[in-house]
Amino acid sequence: MADTLVSKFQTIATSTSTYDIFDEGNFVTTILSWTICNTDTDDCVFEVYIDPSGTATEDAGGTNSYIYSSQSLPSGSTFEHTDKIILHANDGLKLGMLSGDSSISISSTSLKQT
Repeated sequence: MADTLVSKFQTIATSTSTYDIFDEGNFVTTILSWTICNTDTDDCVFEVYIDPSGTATEDAGGTNSYIYSSQSLPSGSTFEHTDKIILHANDGLKLGMLSGDSSISISSTSLKQT
């Protein structure tokens, strides 16, 4: 098994919709950290959850596992998550914007295990 360090940077002009923090793939991934920075003048509220593939034993039933729910992100502030998150093959880490039309920047670092 080999590990590949992956860094991802993206900027999103948000509305109340769902976005990928980490894309799904057919491999196990350890997310090391991610940050969300609100670069707009409007406040926003978001949620973060794992969208399971529904194929692994731990994911049976395909129910989303919420990590943050109704988390506020004031204008000009940054939210940082530094605990590891393990994603099984084809799982995704999703960002759901609940309110606010803001421009946000997302940065994530992970290990792809193939």
